[in-house]
Amino acid sequence: MARLFLILALAMTGCVFGNPSQAIEIENFKSGLVCPYKPDNNNKLQASGWICFETEAVYITGQSRCTFDGKERSCTWYGFEFYYNNLAADEEITCISKSSEIGDIGNPDGIVAADTDTVEYSLKLKSDASHFFNPQYSLFSSSAGHEKIVDEETVCYLDSQELFRFKFRLMFPKSTINTSEN
Repeated sequence: MARLFLILALAMTGCVFGNPSQAIEIENFKSGLVCPYKPDNNNKLQASGWICFETEAVYITGQSRCTFDGKERSCTWYGFEFYYNNLAADEEITCISKSSEIGDIGNPDGIVAADTDTVEYSLKLKSDASHFFNPQYSLFSSSAGHEKIVDEETVCYLDSQELFRFKFRLMFPKSTINTSEN
């Protein structure tokens, strides 16, 4: 019995004093409105976007253009970005986004999920990079008589460990077209 205890004690000692694995570190996480161009150190514009205004409240104004399901449409861009380190190899993080409204989720090529309030997607992080930017958009639409508000919450994981979470409150305008006759 004493021998079993000693082996168990040595095993626990090895766990306590062993080298812990390096975990990915997320820094400078931002979510909010997207600006399409970012000045570099020489004040020249780069072709990548960035989060220019951190906010949860996103007014869907339709002042940008997006391709959704093969068609160009009016939209509003928002998204998130962060810096990361301690990534030994390329990794995929999994994100689950839940919405207060049922809708279609898609991209320029087509509909990814129809009539849903939850979508799961993967994002690839490269070991030879340190910055990740994920632009998203909502198509412009208006509701007759009232503003429509859609709340979204997204949680992202790596190997079932939560890395970050964020929320957006998407505000769609009421229609200003008067359909009644005077």
